[in-house]
Amino acid sequence: MKSLSFYICSVLFALNLLNIITGTIYFIFPSNLFVWNINGLLIILTIFLNSLFFALIGKVREKEGTELKRVRILTYIFYLYTNLSVLVLFFINFVGYTPDKVVNALFSSVILLTFILLFFIPLVILLFFFLDSKKKEENRNKVDVRANKKKILYKFLKILLTIEALFGMIMGLFAIIIFFAPRIQNTLFFFMNVFFIPGALILGIVIYNSTFFLLYTIKKKISEMKFTATTIIVLGLAFSSISFIPMGYIPSTISSTDKEFSNAFNSYFDGDWRKIIEDSGYEDYLLETPFQLTGYFLGTGNPECETISNVLFFDGSESNYLVDKNIKLYFDAYLPKKPTNDLPGRNATIIRIHGGGWVIGDKGMMNVQMMNRYLAAQGYIVFDIQYGLNNNTQVFGSLQSGPEYVYGDFIIDDMLRHIGNFTLYLEKNAAKYGANLSSVFISGGSAGGQLACATALSIVSENYTNIFSDKLTIKGLIPYYPANNVQYEFATRSKEEWVNPSLLINQNSPPCLIFQGEKDRLIEESELIKETYLNYGRKDCALLTFPYGSHAADIYFPGHFNQIFLYYMERFLILYNS
Repeated sequence: MKSLSFYICSVLFALNLLNIITGTIYFIFPSNLFVWNINGLLIILTIFLNSLFFALIGKVREKEGTELKRVRILTYIFYLYTNLSVLVLFFINFVGYTPDKVVNALFSSVILLTFILLFFIPLVILLFFFLDSKKKEENRNKVDVRANKKKILYKFLKILLTIEALFGMIMGLFAIIIFFAPRIQNTLFFFMNVFFIPGALILGIVIYNSTFFLLYTIKKKISEMKFTATTIIVLGLAFSSISFIPMGYIPSTISSTDKEFSNAFNSYFDGDWRKIIEDSGYEDYLLETPFQLTGYFLGTGNPECETISNVLFFDGSESNYLVDKNIKLYFDAYLPKKPTNDLPGRNATIIRIHGGGWVIGDKGMMNVQMMNRYLAAQGYIVFDIQYGLNNNTQVFGSLQSGPEYVYGDFIIDDMLRHIGNFTLYLEKNAAKYGANLSSVFISGGSAGGQLACATALSIVSENYTNIFSDKLTIKGLIPYYPANNVQYEFATRSKEEWVNPSLLINQNSPPCLIFQGEKDRLIEESELIKETYLNYGRKDCALLTFPYGSHAADIYFPGHFNQIFLYYMERFLILYNS
């Protein structure tokens, strides 16, 4: 008669095999169908059951004295690899696909192989359990020359995994602080928020896996380890559960963002903005659902587009301003591959401005490069631009991550002048890129969001034609957590309305869609933008807020914050791209 463990092994074997099959299908044919949420839940469930089963069966077999050393080593490899694999998947999706086809091919291969091994290693371990249930290992106590090598490998894996597991539990403590503390302004916690919140699901899996690894390695009989095991399980599951909190808010977040979007724009489209999307003929190109979980792990595919990198648009040596003398500014252009009349973008122009507190950051990878590629694949002409960064401030201490050639003692006025130079360049060269200047959207995050607000609102005001081209027709403004009204020293030397672009809002301002995390202390500035729009009788400013969302919560492109916002952003673009 077959034991209970045999049937559990059979179920786990089937689940792991199913994940390999469905994950491979999704990776080859990525889509945004709702069914992939079910598959995503299956991925998480299988990882959790694997971790729990291997810990418990290991303790049982240790008690019986029947645990095979090779199985124990493989189980150590499982725990180590599971944690590393989800971190690798997060990292590659965080970096995103690039203009380099070789790098993209490498990324794709690593993602698929990493995911397959995540479930193939448990299959191998389960197979050993199957075989061992029929026949015990022969010559178990026989000494051979491989014994010492196995012992060394066993100890090495145990030490490595113990360090990793303890680190995971420490991260759980930080998770509690990050999720439940008020908006902390400490620089360390600021950067931890940036990565921990979007990657909270990954953190939760690592903590959960670490919990059962520690349980697995306790060298005590089950009857003697009740207190220790209980402590580990309670702490581990508590920390892990806390990390899953942001994901638990997804249904209510989708509901609230949909309501906010509809309240803002319905009245401008005969009471039903959805009908405009349906009648546009482009609905099939858009995300079908605001979120799908499988994409969180495997990414959302590689958007096909053409990229023209590092095009010079401003040489400081030719400037009339002495402060510009040593700088050069470049942009990257992202262009659609398909005929753009068939795509939602229809050659509309999107100018994207990177963030970084006006002192760090750059175009490309540091400006959510995947967003540029996605929008270009949708038919938009996307320009990811540089501007001068300040090198005479302690905003992030002495940290300077931008290229050396963009630094100077620049104030916000200078930065906007640099962006203005790009608009003048674009006026002369739009035809080269196929850019439609009669339909322009401006977007940016944090400092880039503040500069995007100042740029769009200044152009629409028509009061700064000496700085910005008057040939650009601004159809929409899309700031992410805009850092308006900062009081850094270099900002106090700038125009008040450029430091605080809310002062530029009037009845003629462009429609606006704002991304804002509720844990971000800049939320008040986003609320002020919406309030000012309303004060001028303008309802067409939607503030989409995300529970537990940190500053830069969109930085993980396949994360739930970005997926949900992108669902509404691409519809906002269609509504106003005319």
